[in-house]
Amino acid sequence: MDTMQIIILLFMFFSTACCINVIKGENLFVQENEEAEDSLTVEHKLAALNKTLDKIYSDKKLGSFFENGKTIFRLFAPTAINVRLCTFNKPEDPNGTDHEMVRDENGVWEASLEGELRGKFYGYRVFHEGDDLNNGNQVICVDPYAKAVTTLQTYMSPRKAIVYDEPYDWGDDEWIERDWCDLVIYEMHVRDMTADKTSGAKKTGSYEGLIEHGIKGGIDYIKSLGVNTLELLPALEYANIEIPYHKTLAGMKNDWNPYERNHWGYMTSNYFAPAAYYAESYDTLPKDKWIGSDASQVRKFKDMVKAFHKENIAVIMDVVYNHLSEYETGNLKEIDKQYYFRLDKHGKFISQSFCGNDIKTERPMMRRLIVESILYWMKEYHIDGFRFDLGKLIDWETIEAIIREAEKINP
Repeated sequence: MDTMQIIILLFMFFSTACCINVIKGENLFVQENEEAEDSLTVEHKLAALNKTLDKIYSDKKLGSFFENGKTIFRLFAPTAINVRLCTFNKPEDPNGTDHEMVRDENGVWEASLEGELRGKFYGYRVFHEGDDLNNGNQVICVDPYAKAVTTLQTYMSPRKAIVYDEPYDWGDDEWIERDWCDLVIYEMHVRDMTADKTSGAKKTGSYEGLIEHGIKGGIDYIKSLGVNTLELLPALEYANIEIPYHKTLAGMKNDWNPYERNHWGYMTSNYFAPAAYYAESYDTLPKDKWIGSDASQVRKFKDMVKAFHKENIAVIMDVVYNHLSEYETGNLKEIDKQYYFRLDKHGKFISQSFCGNDIKTERPMMRRLIVESILYWMKEYHIDGFRFDLGKLIDWETIEAIIREAEKINP
């Protein structure tokens, strides 16, 4: 793809639901001078902090990885006052082992543990100004650079990252080369294509079921349509449980979704991890259970891409970089709300996405995360292209960086 083709992709596949942003007028009359002075003080502090945060950058490798016989853990959280690595033997363990982390001058927190801890579950306890450092119940935050994630299926979606570093045999598989004018794109949902028993799939609703041959649904059916490019609805790790119907929790009420689920995948939680939900065949959505703990979703996702490539069908991913899950706790909102999100002058989330929180893509380290995740899916999963949800909420410098760096890998 050339630059113009990628730009066209950004606009061709914008959500059909257009966001109309109505800016309500604010009452600028302040009855008391003290309140006005306090408000100005807060605004000035936020403005000064934002200028400082805009300048912070680190090129250190982030996430968990092996180095000299040790496992290194790094998290970027510049406004945190303390961060502790918490490791677990099992995802359901209520108490883990805390390890102190050290902060460098650019806001990167680091801890190193002896040995190559493959399969170890972990998360971060992140403390900010005003938090009680003695609080042993501080929420566990998932590593934004985690390559595999396990999740407890509740609306709050508590997650733990998995130290993952396993080889995969791609054989001679490469990206599909196809002229732009010859693309025939078929958009589909991983689960829905084979979820019904009439599809004939043994592993219904899964990555594996999608590539079973000799059945009515799945890869053979897609190929029979004359399709040469497959666009997956979001299949990154995401929150798929909603607040219970007619209940008000965390200041929000579910008065519109009796199914109590987010089916389509647009509440991304982790940009480097495939959705564990599609790694298994479920008759019903599992609730109050940990899924993804064996990290098999990584291999199964790669198997799926490899199978489509074998049929000369390219794979495009729908990616959501404009917001995170509104309900769940333990993601970038708790890691560093001030850095990663667009906030108003009172420090509250801006929501032009109408999903509760808009990601500040223009921040240097958020831009780095986005670009690196795109390149990771290209190199590690052989993904051929991307569709950007609500692309207008991604700043142009980040879009241009994506194009520039992606073309270096697949011109």
